Amino acid sequence: MVSRSALLFALVAMSSVPARAEQLLDYGGVQVEAAVSPAYAKCFAAAGGNDLAMAACMADETKVWDRRLNVAYATLRSRLPKNDFAALQAFQRLWIGDRDAACRDSGETGTSGRVTAAGCVLRSVVLRAVELEIRAGTGG
Repeated sequence: MVSRSALLFALVAMSSVPARAEQLLDYGGVQVEAAVSPAYAKCFAAAGGNDLAMAACMADETKVWDRRLNVAYATLRSRLPKNDFAALQAFQRLWIGDRDAACRDSGETGTSGRVTAAGCVLRSVVLRAVELEIRAGTGG
């Protein structure tokens, strides 16, 4: 488990509000803060409040964070004993299914539902990337 102080790291909280360089997300009572990429901030500003454009920006930012997640995951794969990595791998598969189900079932429809779903996926990927980076010692 990641310590509360370690989680006071980088995270973006995505919603339909304009992107700022840093935003906060409540993670189990802990405020987690992170910088968004410069490309995301530009993309979000250029979206001009268009739901589909904002969702596309979030999808692009998710790719940035997914790459970070994958680097941390690969580092853990090379460092962890085989049994420990097998447990991490099983948990990761469950996490992906939970993330997808939770973000798909927000209850919102239409283009605003796409923004909500994209933001949900982004928040989830960022949090998981941060957790794995901390565990792998690759944060940042």
